[in-house]
Amino acid sequence: MAYTETRRTTAQRVAERMGSYVREAVIQNEAGEKVKLYDPEKALVTLALMPDYVVDAAEQRIKEGVEDLNFDKLVLDKWGRRDVFSKRYVETPEVIFYRAALLIADGLSSHDQSLNYEETTKRVFEKLKNREIYPNTPYMANGGNKLLSERLRQGITENGDELRRAIPELKLEDMVTEVEQRAKVKEQLFACFVLDIYDDRKSIFETEADAAEIQASVGGTGFNFSNLRPANEMIHGTGGLTDGPIAFMRMYSNSLGQTMNQGGKRDGANMFMLDWNHPDIMRFIYCKSKDGEIPAANISAAIDYEFMKAVMAEGEDRFYPLKNPHHHPKSRSHVPKHYTFEQLKNSLNAVKLNKKAKASLLLSEDGTKVLSPWIFEGMPEDDREIGKIREGLVHLDAKKVLRHLAYGAWSNGEPGAIMTGTINDANPTHPRHFRDYIFEKDDTEAAALWNQIRGRDLSKPIEELVDEYINEKDEMGRPVNLPIGVGEMRATNPCGEKPLLGNEACVLGHVNLELMLKRSDASPSGYEVDWKKLEEDTKLMYNILDNAIDQNHFTNPDIEKTQKSNRKIGVGFMGLANMLFKMELPYGTKEAREFVDKLLIKWEEYTEEATREKAMNSGSFPNLKYSVHRKNGSRRNAIVRTIAPTGTTSTIARTTGGMEPDYASSYRRTTVQGTPIWVRNHVLEEKLDKYNLFAGKDIRNSLWEFIEDPTKGDGKIEDYQLTRADGESDEEFAKRKANLDKMKAIFSTTYMVSPKDHILMEAVVQRHVDDAISKTTNFRNNATPEEVYNAFIFAYEQGIKGITFYRDGTRKGQPLQVVKKGDKRERTEAREGGGLEVSVELGIGSDGGPVISLRRGEVEDLPEIMPALRIRQKTPHGTLVVFPVYDATSGIPELKETFASLGKSGEMVKADLEAIGRGSSLVLRLGGNEDHLMEQYEGIGGLGDESHEIHDTIRKDGRVMSLPDAFGRTIRKFKIIKKANLLGHVVTGKIKLSDVVNYVADMIRTGKMPGEKESSKDSPQNTLSTSNNNQNSSQSSANVKKPRIKIKCPQCEKAGIIVEEGCEKCSDAFGCGWAKC
Repeated sequence: MAYTETRRTTAQRVAERMGSYVREAVIQNEAGEKVKLYDPEKALVTLALMPDYVVDAAEQRIKEGVEDLNFDKLVLDKWGRRDVFSKRYVETPEVIFYRAALLIADGLSSHDQSLNYEETTKRVFEKLKNREIYPNTPYMANGGNKLLSERLRQGITENGDELRRAIPELKLEDMVTEVEQRAKVKEQLFACFVLDIYDDRKSIFETEADAAEIQASVGGTGFNFSNLRPANEMIHGTGGLTDGPIAFMRMYSNSLGQTMNQGGKRDGANMFMLDWNHPDIMRFIYCKSKDGEIPAANISAAIDYEFMKAVMAEGEDRFYPLKNPHHHPKSRSHVPKHYTFEQLKNSLNAVKLNKKAKASLLLSEDGTKVLSPWIFEGMPEDDREIGKIREGLVHLDAKKVLRHLAYGAWSNGEPGAIMTGTINDANPTHPRHFRDYIFEKDDTEAAALWNQIRGRDLSKPIEELVDEYINEKDEMGRPVNLPIGVGEMRATNPCGEKPLLGNEACVLGHVNLELMLKRSDASPSGYEVDWKKLEEDTKLMYNILDNAIDQNHFTNPDIEKTQKSNRKIGVGFMGLANMLFKMELPYGTKEAREFVDKLLIKWEEYTEEATREKAMNSGSFPNLKYSVHRKNGSRRNAIVRTIAPTGTTSTIARTTGGMEPDYASSYRRTTVQGTPIWVRNHVLEEKLDKYNLFAGKDIRNSLWEFIEDPTKGDGKIEDYQLTRADGESDEEFAKRKANLDKMKAIFSTTYMVSPKDHILMEAVVQRHVDDAISKTTNFRNNATPEEVYNAFIFAYEQGIKGITFYRDGTRKGQPLQVVKKGDKRERTEAREGGGLEVSVELGIGSDGGPVISLRRGEVEDLPEIMPALRIRQKTPHGTLVVFPVYDATSGIPELKETFASLGKSGEMVKADLEAIGRGSSLVLRLGGNEDHLMEQYEGIGGLGDESHEIHDTIRKDGRVMSLPDAFGRTIRKFKIIKKANLLGHVVTGKIKLSDVVNYVADMIRTGKMPGEKESSKDSPQNTLSTSNNNQNSSQSSANVKKPRIKIKCPQCEKAGIIVEEGCEKCSDAFGCGWAKC
């Protein structure tokens, strides 16, 4: 064979030129230890057995230094194969691209006999190497291993002696074992799966097992739990009570996300959904309000037109009844169709008798109003009342439910919303199309069905009979008469871009739009679209994905049947933001949307041509006659286009993710050796060469220093200012300022784009996508819950199929204020981190605030060394000094302990203070927080009076009446500093302490907490300045930005988490590259 002709020289060349690189590739692992990246002998042998063009590519990459070892680690962690014994990688990035190219070429050449397999492999390899296209992660990680193993086996047999001479330390028998292991890889190529769950113990556990198989092969799974009966309902087979869908979500999260991962690549990815009219919908909205409760899943409420119609309505029309999912007109006729007042009362009685039971809804004392057991911190108390009892049924207020949903999204980004009504409008195999097929009677099958249904009951109208036939379900809720692959979509994959039927799957791929441009002197931007290349790569990506359906190793025969009945795929793209940067079109503008619309009209045409061309040669999808497409000629796939999150894939491609705006113009990156550096957007570098911004002392580095300072630019060019150079004319300076304004507009990053413009751009893209989109609509930190509420409605009105919001500086797991209205009840919560369980009684105080009474519980152990802050407070008894001890390992400081001392006081007062400190520490270690301490201590009266000498900063914020009052005041000061995200800057000295003291005093005086509505002149970023005396004069204190709270990345534990494409990612994109999706 041609690829073995120069094997002798290739093996020697690899050993000589690549040997040191592979052997000396050392990285820093999560523990800070230096470890080898490659299994050197096996990696070198594998590379030596590749065609010369693969070796040339690897050698050229290393020689030119275009990419460093971070590139190897990113690609290998994402797609690479490890040796089963050494656990080190046995293939370089170029081998991965070649392996995938082998499988791609196999599919292409089998459908087109005119293609030469070897030439096609090389052509596809070049596309992958040049970052033009990438299929989804399972394809790149699993695909081509069997084909490559055959070539490796043949190469070892033919060239064993030469390999030993070139690589003396090689144990060929070990390499043979590795090749045999590679041949056993199950080539599961699909990324997206949706599995059905029914109200049956067997279904629940079998579905969990199916999901485990999928995730072991790098797939992600989505579920709608709405078929499960609500919590505290009777299980007639056992006489017990069910825990409801949330309990099973927690079980799935633990088993699929924490006890296993996706093919060794990352924790399992899941989407958990619940319908808007399920009786446990309120518990669902709050189920992720505390980090760690359901850690391994995104959650979204399934919303349809009926719910949104009620949201838009006024008066009684905004109330809707809840549905009993386990109702069946024949087998479970004893279960009412809708959730009743009696069912709710029985549920609350069960909670009183069983401390482990959870209530999803509460009743007012008179039994007429429905209440939420929870409200998010900051919600008006009026929002606790969420419904009423009407005609014996529980009705919820749609406006109130959406408000709780919006507050959740505002607090920590979840839940999102999936618009199932909009999705099913575009569902190509919805049952209504099967209904139309029956009535049209265009073939013998339809005619026979019509006659069969007609014969069921001649007294009924045929329309009624057909509807009964289509909607008939068994006891578990499974459709009885619908063909495989026909049905309603009720769930999506983990990131929301792929609504699917139960037991359906999809494979995804991405074209790099940034590389679909070519240089043009005729264009003001210097670029124009390369339509020929866009068509070529789009159709190539289409064929890769369609062929993958027949190449895939399915983990479940039911999934295979459903998938092949509709042949859904997801051709998508990445790099839209960088494309717009090059075209000099600001993301949030009408001009950008018009450009994207024209671009995607052609992109849509190319994919439609591809599916029709393929159908002419290989046949249409089997369900075509039952689908909306049945009158439009041949078609290979029911669905073709999807915009998925590209996460690390786009980082590997050196471009921006999916259709998202760029998160920042410069990212902090930690190299695999542990060295922090900055990676700058290469398009911005290019445009800086084009547009003159700098003169005199305004050198280019000053811009990058500004962008990369978290207290100034924080990754953005937005607030950078120029200063006039010595001797510079007004005209020259005005021209430079105009250029800067243009650059600021072009390079608008995520939070510079308004939420409305985020949604408008998504709406434009959605018009050309027959499936859905994974995208995050980002809000600045000072956005209000009302803005998020309105954005939900705006997204619905724009025809968006799914929406995820993320407010800058928030995190999943923000503690909610859990307050039970009326009687006390017990609640057990898992603390973030060590799994500590805290048992507390929650009640309501006379002022409506929470009252916490600690019961028996485990006290959290604290490390020997922890950080603390000193806060001094004048009191009627002398100067109080409190040291709040906090834990910042989770990304947001949590108060864990307090120490206090008091000068010039008697022993009795000191004893009182010690009791306060000890008791407060116990509350904190049992799971309490600052609010509980402030609630108990602030306002307690004592010896203070207006004539008592008070420190100046205290005089600004009112009297201190007693020692407990002063202690509560210091805790409030700590909370203000924490919520303003200033704690780290206080510790490191980046903020003037006098400014902090004044800011805290002002906040106490006004009764505000950071994050509440405040004028721009009162906001912390304008009242605090840095202590950097070398600050450039062009960067005034007005440009100092409030630092954002960052969650630590779970992989590198150094960088923070950002949220885009509906996906959490490490902000250290190049150094770490972790992405949840």
